[in-house]
Amino acid sequence: MANPESNSGLKLFLTFFIFSTMVLSGFLFYAYRTKFDTDTQLKASISKESSAKREREDAARKIDALKTKIGIQDNDVESVVTKLNSQIENVAGEQASTTVTNTITSQKDKLDNEKRRADQLQRQLDQTIEAMNTNEKNAQERIQVESDAKTKAQRDLQEYQDRTREEKDNLQKQADQLAESMRILQSEFDQYREVAERKEQEWESSRRTMTNTINQLQDRLAELEDLSFEKPDGKIIRTDYDNNLVWINIGHGAGLTPQTRFSVYLKKNRGMARGTEEVKGAIEVTEILDENLSVASIINEDIGRPISAGDPIYSPAWSAGGKLAISLVGLIDLDHDGFSDRDRLHELLAQNQAIIDNEVDDNGNRTGDGISVNTKFLVVGDIPDASASKTAGASIDNVIIEKIAAARKAMVAEAREQGVRVLTLQDFLQYIGYRPTQRIWMKTSGRPWNLKHGQRFSDAAIKAGKYTSTGTVSGLYTRNPKLPPYESSGQVSKIYRKVKKTYP
Repeated sequence: MANPESNSGLKLFLTFFIFSTMVLSGFLFYAYRTKFDTDTQLKASISKESSAKREREDAARKIDALKTKIGIQDNDVESVVTKLNSQIENVAGEQASTTVTNTITSQKDKLDNEKRRADQLQRQLDQTIEAMNTNEKNAQERIQVESDAKTKAQRDLQEYQDRTREEKDNLQKQADQLAESMRILQSEFDQYREVAERKEQEWESSRRTMTNTINQLQDRLAELEDLSFEKPDGKIIRTDYDNNLVWINIGHGAGLTPQTRFSVYLKKNRGMARGTEEVKGAIEVTEILDENLSVASIINEDIGRPISAGDPIYSPAWSAGGKLAISLVGLIDLDHDGFSDRDRLHELLAQNQAIIDNEVDDNGNRTGDGISVNTKFLVVGDIPDASASKTAGASIDNVIIEKIAAARKAMVAEAREQGVRVLTLQDFLQYIGYRPTQRIWMKTSGRPWNLKHGQRFSDAAIKAGKYTSTGTVSGLYTRNPKLPPYESSGQVSKIYRKVKKTYP
């Protein structure tokens, strides 16, 4: 019988051997399997690499063919793409696309459009050429017609020139004959004109002589006869010596207004506005009572010839029922102070309801339409001479003096032609009853004090302060030497007796 320990060892050996064999077999199978998979993968990789190589070679051939097709030979693909994009942009411009196909398509459309446009332009060109040919044909026809007309016109012109040349020769002969006749007539006319001018000068000289003679005779006749056609405007009907008032027989029925002034004349006079020696005073209307009655204040009176009832009154600047037109020329200095009082005279005339139809101002400027038959009087103020240095408070040059003198001469001539009476300013003021107001001289006034009536001191006398009186007594206290002296007859004058109560 066998030993048990020997069997156990064998069992262990067999077991180990079997186990080792199994492990080795498994390892060998795994190694074989791994090698098999590796070989399979290697074969597959070799196959893929061969295929990829073929694809790369095929792609390289296609790329070479594409580069040859597009005309860009470059081994760098990116460089080829960059060059291709640059060429696309240069060709397509703003219409360039990201792909060549789109770009080619857009360019083809553009090319088709341009082709259609070119066809349209070609058709238009053909039409234009046809129209031009038609116009050229028509123009040639018109040119031919105009050429025929021109030829005819030239022929007609030549005929007209020939005809007018003959007429011109005939007219020239007639003109020469007329010129000769004109020369003869001009010579005769010059002779007649010399005779006529000589006769005209003789006639003008004779006319001036006769005019001067007539004017002198008229002035002399006026001095000899001293006629006056003026009528009294009214009369004094009552006096009030206590209140220095008078009542007159003129009222609002005659258009009388307050502040109108009248001169008061002697009852026995030779006519109104004939002379100032018959004026005994002046009154100014203060109140209109009714149609034929007014109250006036005595503003000037000759104390030797007091105003009394029945004395006629007259004003050359007032007319019953209307306004009188007065013309003025010359400088107006009412108070002889060397300053213009033209505005004051305007006020006086306005108060007497008179209007100024013609006037020459202190600068020699004339206004008005000329003296007419409607002008009542021409009043002539001071006419300075060329040696005057100052008048109306300012220097007057010779130009103004000449203008005023010329205006006076023209207006006096107009007045004579229209039968208008010419009065001096002083006579006119006397007739309207104006009396210069008293004035006070002040050293700071800048106005000279004329001590001699109506006379201006020279500049040298004024600068030297030679203001000496001439001793002349005021005209208020002088009287006409023809009048009787102031002597009492021993009887009370009738004018101082009680007035009848029949007067208002």
